Amino acid sequence: MSSFLRSFLRPVTALALLVSFTGALACAKSQPPAETPPRIKDSVPEKIAQQRAAQKDLKLEEDDQRWGVEQARERKERAKAKSDDASAPPPSGPMDLGGTRSTVAPK
Repeated sequence: MSSFLRSFLRPVTALALLVSFTGALACAKSQPPAETPPRIKDSVPEKIAQQRAAQKDLKLEEDDQRWGVEQARERKERAKAKSDDASAPPPSGPMDLGGTRSTVAPK
């Protein structure tokens, strides 16, 4: 090889190695940030209580008493509990059918 070719290839090779090394570093995956624990969401009653507490000048408790909001809520809960009891599945296991006889002959 000629000295011109050697002197030309050394910087080009060094530059190619530098570019490939820089590219490899750029593509390397960094460590993910430490995750914070997920925030526990407020329940619906907590949200309602917070919103009502923030609005003190509206006299919401007086309006609730006037329009019977609490009583309506209690009636709704009782009706839901009653319908949940009525929709309960029948008990499993052997049942007494009141003396009816089976039409299937034993084997």
